Amino acid sequence: MTNSSARAASRLALTTALATAFFATGTTASHAATSIDCSTGAVAVTTSNTTVQLTGACSTVVVDAGNTTVRLDSASRVTIKGGNNKVVARKVGSATIGGGNNALRVSSRLSVATVTGSNATVKAASASRVTVKGSNNDVRSTRLTKVVIRGANNTVKVKKGSTKVSNRGANNTIKVKKRR
Repeated sequence: MTNSSARAASRLALTTALATAFFATGTTASHAATSIDCSTGAVAVTTSNTTVQLTGACSTVVVDAGNTTVRLDSASRVTIKGGNNKVVARKVGSATIGGGNNALRVSSRLSVATVTGSNATVKAASASRVTVKGSNNDVRSTRLTKVVIRGANNTVKVKKGSTKVSNRGANNTIKVKKRR
């Protein structure tokens, strides 16, 4: 199966599952929980006011919706757009968080994240590099190797380890252990 046909199949599966949940329960999509296998290719979640459970090892996950929660085990790449979305994962390769009021929570390993939106929350057990270009964002990690801040009014807190910090923004709060 080609990448484009796998993406089309994933989108069709998501749309079909949401429609089935709507008609089966007699409720709106905001009350439906949907499970999608994302091991076949990239997945785009574009339905607002819903909860989606992605199963399998995901390649690319794009959330371009509003008020949507996406739960998954692992993904190579996650992109969050729109507003008031939440992605909960165990492991993520790279992430881009745009839009407003979006959240990414990674319970194990986040390799690289770029926050371009505002009022975002990023929480990870560990991360290699986080770049914050937006404003009013909150980044928290138990361990973070490097953080680059170019926006304003952001908060970064790291509990353990050594963190290299580059701060070119204004009014940022950074709390990390001192490098030795």
